[in-house]
Amino acid sequence: MELLSNNIKKQIMFSKDDDFNFIAYNILVFLQVLGCCKESNKFQDITKLSYIGPFISDGNLLDILVRYQSDAIPNLDERNILREVYIKNRLRVKWVFSILFALERQGTVELQKNEKRNCIDIWLVSNWYLKNDTIYQYEIQNALQLKLIEPKIKTLKIDTLLDKFFKSKGVTVWEA
Repeated sequence: MELLSNNIKKQIMFSKDDDFNFIAYNILVFLQVLGCCKESNKFQDITKLSYIGPFISDGNLLDILVRYQSDAIPNLDERNILREVYIKNRLRVKWVFSILFALERQGTVELQKNEKRNCIDIWLVSNWYLKNDTIYQYEIQNALQLKLIEPKIKTLKIDTLLDKFFKSKGVTVWEA
């Protein structure tokens, strides 16, 4: 019985939104699904990854994007959910940067300043891959769905991504 209560406590105490490892593996899964494995196939602007992560880990959020791809505006509850996701992840941009710089130091990713767009681009090192992709199947499926919704997601500018994911859905956005 003690083991069961410890497992329940761990589940209650775990917040996937605040777990650096969870955020990191969602980003790595997404980069792998997009095929960002070399400089010539890099993901442009790591800032976007802060906003993309929640859609990879939560199929309900992704479902809102799928249902409202046209000009239709989500209902108030769904707009509030998207607003909360935007605000939380706007505040977490520095976290994502820290995680990505740590992954670069570990040799998992390469980061490169993009002078033209004034941002930082990213790609996986050539020998990194998911060792057991069945564990990540849920996130892989969500990443594939996100890629279908927005095929040019690797090269979109941050403003365009925020417009498509939030502003066009009735959420007020701001970027510094």
